[in-house]
Amino acid sequence: MFAAFYTRTGRARDVLTLGEFQTPDPGPHEVRVRIAQSGINPADVKRRAGELGRDKVFPVVIPHSDGHGWIDAVGAGVADRRPGDAVWLWNAQWKRPFGTAAEYAILPASQTVAIPTGLPQERRSLCAALGVPGLTAHRSVSALGEVAGKSVLIQGGGGMVGQFAIQFLKRRGARVLAGVSDDARAQVALAAGADAAIRYTDADHLDQFRAESGPGGFDCVIAMNFGANCADYCRYVTKHGEVVVVGSVADMFPKVPVLPFQVHGLTVRFISGSEQPEAFRARAIDEITSGLAEGWLGGRIHRTFALQDIALAHEEVERGGLTGKVVVTIAA
Repeated sequence: MFAAFYTRTGRARDVLTLGEFQTPDPGPHEVRVRIAQSGINPADVKRRAGELGRDKVFPVVIPHSDGHGWIDAVGAGVADRRPGDAVWLWNAQWKRPFGTAAEYAILPASQTVAIPTGLPQERRSLCAALGVPGLTAHRSVSALGEVAGKSVLIQGGGGMVGQFAIQFLKRRGARVLAGVSDDARAQVALAAGADAAIRYTDADHLDQFRAESGPGGFDCVIAMNFGANCADYCRYVTKHGEVVVVGSVADMFPKVPVLPFQVHGLTVRFISGSEQPEAFRARAIDEITSGLAEGWLGGRIHRTFALQDIALAHEEVERGGLTGKVVVTIAA
C-alpha cells in the first residue's frame, strides 16, 4: 500500500515521506479500511513536529487519527462489520504507529462507525472530521450536563470543535456565545447557530462578554485555550459556574489562580476527546450519526489535498486561523 510516514520528528517538508508498505491483514476483532480521506488535526502536526513534550514512540509513524472509507476485510470474531461498509474512524492512530494517511488502515472494528446510507457525496468529507473534533465537542457539552436555558461561552467558537459544540448546545436549548479571533470566524460561528460572536482580540472584549452573559455572568465556558484565559474567568463566569477545558494552546502548564477560583466556587473539568468514558462516547456516536442522517450536523472543510502533497497539508494546519478541516484525499 502507498502511505505517508515519518521516522523522525521535525518540519513537515523535512520528515514526511511517501512510500510503499506491505498491505496489512486484520487481526482478531480488527478490520481493514480502504481510506477515502484522511483528516488532519492540530495534534497530528504537533506530534510530527515533536511539540507535545514527548519523544516519538514508534520507529515508523503513519500519521492521522481521523478518516473515512470502506471496510475491505474483517478479522476473526468480527460479526457486525462487512466488506464494503462505508465507515468513519476514531482514534485510528491513538497509541498505535499507523494511522489514516495511507491507502489502508487496520484498527479495532469497534473504532469504526457506519456512515448513514444515502449521505450526499458533498457531505462525505465531513466524515473525516468526526473522530477528534466531533467526539471532543460532544464530550465538552455532555460534561456540562443539563444546559437548557443556560448561557454558554465557547472560547474558540470558529474552529471545528467549536462549530460542532455550538450545534450540540443549541439542540439542548442553551444560549451560546462564541469567542472568536476575527470576523471570518465570527461568521462561521454564527452560521453554526451561535446567538452572538465576540472577537476576543478587541480591547474591550471582557466588557462585551459581561454584557452578553446576562445577570451574574455565563453559566458555563468551554475553553479551547485555558492558559490564556484562566486569569479572567471569575470576571465573566457566574458564581459556582463551570469551565470545561478542551485545550490550552498558548500554555500547557499555566499558572492557575486557585484561591480566586475557590472563592468564586468555580468548577473546572478537564476532558479529552480521545480518552473518555465509553458510555459518553457511545452517546456521542449515536448523536453524530443521527445528525449526519437527519442533516442538522454540519461543518466546514477548509481545503483538500492529495496524499502526495501531505507536507503542504500539514503546513496549512500549522499556519492556524482555519475555519474548517484540512483533508487529504487518498481514494475516490
